[in-house]
Amino acid sequence: MIERAYRAALFSLIITLGWAANLNPGDLARQQSSVQLPAFNGDFVGAWRQYEQLTKDQKYEAAFSLVEKMLSAARTARNNTEWTRCLIRLTQLRMALHGYETAVRFLKEQPWPNDFTSSALLNLFYAQSLVVYARNYSWEINQRERVDLKGMVDLKAWTREQIYDEAQRAFENVWKVRNRLGELPVAQWKEYISPNNYPPGIRPTLRDAVSYLRAEMLADTNGWRPEHLNGRYRLDLKTMAAGVLKEFSLVDPARHPLEKISFILADLENWHVKRNEMEAALEARLERYRYLHTHFQAKRDRDLIQSDLELQLKKFAGVAWWSEGMAQLAEFVRAANEPDSLMRAREIALKGKAVFPDSVGAKHCLAIEKAIEAPEYILSGMHNDSPAKKSILVTHKNLAKIYFRAYPIDLLRTIEASTDFDILPSGRELERLVSSTTPAHQWQVPLPPTPDYRMHKTFVVPPMKKPGAYLIAASARPGFPVIDNQIFGLYMTVSDLVLIARPEGEEVQATVLSGSSGEPMADVEVMLYRLDWQKGHRHVESNLSNERGTVRFRSQLGNARFFLVARKGDQISFDPQYINFFARSIQPKRYQTLIFTDRSIYRPTQKLFWKAILYESAPDGSSFKTAPASVLTISLRDANHQVVESRTLTTNSFGTAAGEFFIPSGRALGRWQLESSTGEMSSVQVEEYKRPTFEVKMLDPEKPLRLNQAAFMRGEAKYYFGLPVTSGQVKWRVNRTPVLPSWWSYYSWSDYDLNPARSQVIATGISSLNTDGTFAFSFMPEADERLAGNKNITYRYSVTIDVTDEGGETRSDSRTFRIGFVSVEASLDLGKEFFVKDDGIDIRIMRTGLDGTAQPGKGTWRIVTLVGPSQTLLPAEQPLFIPPGVKTGYQTPGDRERERWRHSYNPEAVLLQWEEGSIQASGTISHDGSGTGKIGSRALSPGAYRLIYETMDDFGAKYELKKDFIVAAPSFDLPLPAVLLLENSSVKVGSTARVLVHSGLKDQILIFETYRDGRCIQRREIHSGKDASLIEIPITEEDRGGFAVALTLVRDHQFVQFRRSIMVPWDNKQLKIQFSTFREKLRPGEQERWRVKVTGPAGRDSAVPAAELLAYMYDRSLDAIFPHTPPSPLGLFPH
Repeated sequence: MIERAYRAALFSLIITLGWAANLNPGDLARQQSSVQLPAFNGDFVGAWRQYEQLTKDQKYEAAFSLVEKMLSAARTARNNTEWTRCLIRLTQLRMALHGYETAVRFLKEQPWPNDFTSSALLNLFYAQSLVVYARNYSWEINQRERVDLKGMVDLKAWTREQIYDEAQRAFENVWKVRNRLGELPVAQWKEYISPNNYPPGIRPTLRDAVSYLRAEMLADTNGWRPEHLNGRYRLDLKTMAAGVLKEFSLVDPARHPLEKISFILADLENWHVKRNEMEAALEARLERYRYLHTHFQAKRDRDLIQSDLELQLKKFAGVAWWSEGMAQLAEFVRAANEPDSLMRAREIALKGKAVFPDSVGAKHCLAIEKAIEAPEYILSGMHNDSPAKKSILVTHKNLAKIYFRAYPIDLLRTIEASTDFDILPSGRELERLVSSTTPAHQWQVPLPPTPDYRMHKTFVVPPMKKPGAYLIAASARPGFPVIDNQIFGLYMTVSDLVLIARPEGEEVQATVLSGSSGEPMADVEVMLYRLDWQKGHRHVESNLSNERGTVRFRSQLGNARFFLVARKGDQISFDPQYINFFARSIQPKRYQTLIFTDRSIYRPTQKLFWKAILYESAPDGSSFKTAPASVLTISLRDANHQVVESRTLTTNSFGTAAGEFFIPSGRALGRWQLESSTGEMSSVQVEEYKRPTFEVKMLDPEKPLRLNQAAFMRGEAKYYFGLPVTSGQVKWRVNRTPVLPSWWSYYSWSDYDLNPARSQVIATGISSLNTDGTFAFSFMPEADERLAGNKNITYRYSVTIDVTDEGGETRSDSRTFRIGFVSVEASLDLGKEFFVKDDGIDIRIMRTGLDGTAQPGKGTWRIVTLVGPSQTLLPAEQPLFIPPGVKTGYQTPGDRERERWRHSYNPEAVLLQWEEGSIQASGTISHDGSGTGKIGSRALSPGAYRLIYETMDDFGAKYELKKDFIVAAPSFDLPLPAVLLLENSSVKVGSTARVLVHSGLKDQILIFETYRDGRCIQRREIHSGKDASLIEIPITEEDRGGFAVALTLVRDHQFVQFRRSIMVPWDNKQLKIQFSTFREKLRPGEQERWRVKVTGPAGRDSAVPAAELLAYMYDRSLDAIFPHTPPSPLGLFPH
């Protein structure tokens, strides 16, 4: 296939990288002491042969000495060809021997030959050296700040922009002589430029080489400025595609690199047209289209490029390279995500190969045609299923039939005979099994046609009715030939037994359910196997399941892995998921220490004040008490973990002790630690820091922010003693990250390329402080206004500022804003996850700007019923969501179905697709200065509802919020297969936690379990339609720290499980502290007395007669260096 452009084309640089990786100072020392430096006798041909041998033998110092002598001779003789060659080779050697930066400076500072070909070649080499350096050392280079070195070449100090600007200037020197280079064949520089394999006349001259090399360098986004990365959509794509740009300076940093690429390639195209070299002209145009197609990914932009290419190809219909143009058009169409794009691409390729059948372009068209028409399939399916079910999925294209074989296997014997990591045979063992075993079933499945040449889904019902384990093999050709064929296999058990394993430390509880109904299966033999690929997997233990379908296994082998097999009569099943046992260590009561320090950072020779609380903890960590009158040792350790000083004290009646350490000078700086004799540690930082004198703060914007309208930022810099910083420099930077709405993941579709993980620097700048310490700047949060129809698109803009005062001190701050096409949004608080019938509906709605600031205003709301299906659908039966306006194209019946083993069931996503019914309540809402508004409604009957809230922003754009919710009752109809909701996720002791456990499936058994500390403490079976859907759990002292609930159901071998946590706070342990008197401003040297009141925990809000209080004051400016985060005693309690 054709190599487009001259990719990384300077051959000499490739050699350099290999040398640099293999050298070290020891090698050089040995070379200098053992190698006799060669002489040069004036014979350049012989000397270059000697040079090649020296470099082959890795005698680089000798090669360097030889080329130095050759360079001197060539310069004296004015032998420009050898002069140029020596400069390149010598620079190359210096890169390997002395480093990249000094070698490039050497090249730039050396005298160059004055003929245009030598100068052009050296400029190309210089430019490419800069670009390669910038790519290889990009991380370190990106940390640099710009320094003006007044024209001196210093790669160690230059920023990325300076390096790429210098490379552009070097390319510009070559560009100026492009007309003269057009008279020279590209082969003239074959020693330095990697040859291409284009047909003659396509990229024939050095002018072509220079143009394509420069375009390639400009396309490297590593060299783009932030405004270039963000500003592509502002460019006039139509003009660039047509190549009719007006002339401008190619070294102007304000012009976009894509504009420069378009101009360069249009210049080359026009030059070839004037010379009637139409194939070369077409190639220049095609390359321009390629770059534009790469960087403009919106459908409308790519359609414009394709239309322009299709129109222009008519002008070149008489030359053979027209076929390559058709191939390129086919590639563009093929890359589109339209339903018919592959069909259209194939038709274009067929036309392209027909006119000039022996051309390179025709061969490219043929390759496209064959790739589109190539058959392909993928096999997946159920691990365990009942007979006569759609257990297998074939994802396929361009196949008329698929052939199957089912081989019965003795599951237990196969497991015990396996000596592989896999439980069942794979690889060569699988091939042997297929070749040496007679299949029990053979069948073929006709596949629906795929006229769009895309992958489609077809579900297959295997014919096996007899229970047991099977290997199912699939082949694209009859007879299962090994050559020119795709053969896939999967294991499947035909059984009604379903195993669910749950590790609980040193125990594992397994539950056996009926795969068809979900009912517990009793008297099932469950076998525990140990996984051992060396000695073979071994049967360890067997137990029978009880009437609830459960069985337990216990093991002390914490470093071993296990798996389970279930068997009852002729039914057999296994769970391929590995199980690990781990012993829960029961700790005796032990003493522990909380250590407080008066701050987090110190200088040498300062004092460190500390206080420690010694306490005794219960084995389960649920209760603590202080340890009075106990001996405690606290040690200070330096950054090398050496003990600096220790103090041994006896705790007072509250179990505390206090002391101080002197931090000596002369020790290693860094992280120091205070260590207790009970083993706990607390870290502090010891540094020769300079105390911050001022702080910087970003202020709220005065006006709402919106996309495509200037965003005005403001802030202030103040000294810690209150006065403003009157002068200084402000550097600012803005990063942009797309933000998708929370429900976006419910749909596997998106019209826009919004990868939330991708962040871009979109603006930078410098401003100054005003005399009152304030500063202001603005940037344009631009986005494509054509996307304004989608109000769900927002962006997170992170604004970072660095303020430097006259003394050189720099302080920083950052602020994050969200900006969208609508400048307001709303969030609502239902107060609970579901409502109960007869309860009034009270909902609080917060109206805010996208940055979270409160926005007073008005809105409207309505509550509508949601209309679900007439009968409850299983998870895999839920309809696929197809958003309005999205073209689905051709579909097979299987494309509209979900896999039963990967249904991704989510009740919220299901409700989102239910249609809206009648309005049950509506009204208007006013938001106060805090942005808060409340709506109320009468009690609603049980069912599903949707709240729809609307408001207008200051720009007249409408914002809409939808939230679905459920009104429950002990018994009610709701056609959802499974729901697990908590009325409140945090419940206090003495209250009752209410849980909604519901299934609309008829006669469905739901397993509801309660967990504490990783163990199941309660399990119950709930029968849908018979048992109450509302479960009430009284909260007691034993529940403090919280517990978890889980819902599990199986139906039609579809597995659904939800887990939720309920927090029970430790509010009985939390003392309340408040200042009775407090004065926030003091003068230096002034004394002050504060009064503090301590009251008991919740429910006992009386004053505490005896409590020890730790109070201390530290310099808040130190938080800018190392934030102070004292430990929290409440954090000790389990959650």
